[in-house]
Amino acid sequence: MELKRSRDLLAAVRAAGGTWRKWTLVPPKQVLVLRSLIARDRARVKATTPRRLAWLMSPNVPNEIAWRVLAFWNPRPVVVEERLRTAQAQSEREQRSIWEQRRRAAEARRAAAAAAAV
Repeated sequence: MELKRSRDLLAAVRAAGGTWRKWTLVPPKQVLVLRSLIARDRARVKATTPRRLAWLMSPNVPNEIAWRVLAFWNPRPVVVEERLRTAQAQSEREQRSIWEQRRRAAEARRAAAAAAAV
């Protein structure tokens, strides 16, 4: 299951241009395109659109402010963020496990050296 998720993520990164940075920029670019369409009356904000998002899409908001908001906002689904957090946590657990094994091995070597010295 994790292998499939990893493959899907790699395929998405490759489709976006082959770099992680390009993959992370795809959703903000899509939001900017939608904002442009709304500004030219080629698309409309629905009544069910969250107020903050409707404000961001408004043609009355300067482009610079919209760009600044999008620089800090990740419109990707929470599922992707959760997968990344899970992978990161697993990596940290594995790293701690490796350090714990090394610490135990070092203690065992010290104990063996102390026993041999006596």
